[in-house]
Amino acid sequence: MVWFGSWHAVQDERSLRDRIVFMRALSLLLLVVVLSGCATGSGSLFESEARAGASGRQSGDSQADDEPDGSDEVQPGLTIRTSPHGAEVFVNGRRQGRSPMRLELPSGRYQIYAEREGYRPAQVTVSYTEGTAQEVRLELQEITGRLRIDVQPREAEVRHGFRQLQTGTTQELRVGTYPLSISAFGYEPVQQTVVVQENRTSTLSITLKPAAFRVQSVSPRTTHFSPDDPGRLGSGSVRVVVSAPGRGEYRVTDVGGREVAGPVPVSFSRAVTTLAWNGRDQGGRPVPDGRYRFILTAEDGTRETTSLTVDSGISRRLRPVFGSAAGTLFSPLPASFPRGTNQIALTGLAHGSGGMFLSPVLASLRLGVGHRQEVVFAAGAILRGPQDLAAASGGHVSASWSLPLYHTPGASGSIMLRATLSEINAIDHFENATGAGVAVPLSTRIGPLTLGLTPEISVAPADTVAAAPDAGFGSAVPVFGYGRAAAVLDLGATTIAASGALRVRPVGAPPGPDWPASAGLELHRTFPEELFALSVLGTLRYDPAEGWYGSTGLGFQALWW
Repeated sequence: MVWFGSWHAVQDERSLRDRIVFMRALSLLLLVVVLSGCATGSGSLFESEARAGASGRQSGDSQADDEPDGSDEVQPGLTIRTSPHGAEVFVNGRRQGRSPMRLELPSGRYQIYAEREGYRPAQVTVSYTEGTAQEVRLELQEITGRLRIDVQPREAEVRHGFRQLQTGTTQELRVGTYPLSISAFGYEPVQQTVVVQENRTSTLSITLKPAAFRVQSVSPRTTHFSPDDPGRLGSGSVRVVVSAPGRGEYRVTDVGGREVAGPVPVSFSRAVTTLAWNGRDQGGRPVPDGRYRFILTAEDGTRETTSLTVDSGISRRLRPVFGSAAGTLFSPLPASFPRGTNQIALTGLAHGSGGMFLSPVLASLRLGVGHRQEVVFAAGAILRGPQDLAAASGGHVSASWSLPLYHTPGASGSIMLRATLSEINAIDHFENATGAGVAVPLSTRIGPLTLGLTPEISVAPADTVAAAPDAGFGSAVPVFGYGRAAAVLDLGATTIAASGALRVRPVGAPPGPDWPASAGLELHRTFPEELFALSVLGTLRYDPAEGWYGSTGLGFQALWW
């Protein structure tokens, strides 16, 4: 990513664009996960797992068919409902409360009356027999009037609470009193109250007065950042709210007062403007790590100073979550989030073969609870189809806590405590089986290439391990190891990663791998000036006895802080 200046102003219309891009990206993720199952690899391993799932479906359906259908018990009484709900209800002139309600009454004739503000009352006379179930419905007709609002300037916004009213047209509203807020950028806001009366047209005509330029607030958005981060959090940013069009200028100084960047003029043309500094001086060179002062001076006399910290050692990289921690597909990386940085992620893979479909999905929450301390929660499921998608699905939940061991510009390490509860150990595509363990993610960086290695020791119930100790060796609770490795090529906004994982047989069993082995390839794209990334993923699993199969899919990660 190339920067052509030290400062840039970002209008808050970006927030709307963020939401649009977010929804498009999420829709694309779900579509491609489903379609990609038609073009992935196949093998005997997939088919054996599919047969196991089909067997589970058959027994589950049989059990469900034997259960009788339940039905809601009908309770005796007179049930009174109104449209709309919440009307005051009177029975023979005595108030009973707000609808809906059920009354137990003796046999007889009753006059039911309902009223609500803004509606014409309704009433009905009914005959009721004690001990039976009977329902009465009353429709209350809305009482309306008309309101016309003419405001200058035409682009002014008129709101009644959270509701925006139309201007320049006559609209029909329920009768009542309406407190209105009228505002437009560059004009003084006005509070006005109008009364809408039945079968009448009320008119509000108002001309807003131009507002003088003034800075209403200056608030920091990102004050601790690394210029190496490819997204929006690779810049320090400040949010400025103004009352009208105006001008000002920015400058950046170090703690000693020496000017680093600026002064740079800026024109305020919207109510909210976000100003960002990318950690470079006027010549485009990265500044040293440390604290800097962002100084805003505006034509109304405002002078505001905000502290920004450049720290190339921190990382808010968006990473997928699989084996209970963030990193690559099958190998975690050392924790990197600073305190207060958080990530949500959604990942889906798909595999289709022989008319069958298998789709592992995973949602995760990654929290920066301290400097380079991360807590990760994840929940996943393996969905099957197409005959009975839900019946043969299995799920798992996991959590991990990563603590820093060491960190230098070229290497880092963490210690990770994790625990998982899973129903799908035999077909777990995320190498995240039931059990608890301790892992030590280690990494070293050589230019843009990061190499990672994660040894792990875990314990698990005996029935979740292929080489189970009940075969005549080992302890009652299997203790086994994992070997995980990764290589990550960091090209800024684009990251390419490869990873693999293999579990070894538990202590007491003959030495050797506990198949299958898993490998993955991934491509991540973080969009400049955005808070999310999209991923394209591919996995390959191999078992000498069962064969192999591959899956493809997509991932989505988003940050907030």
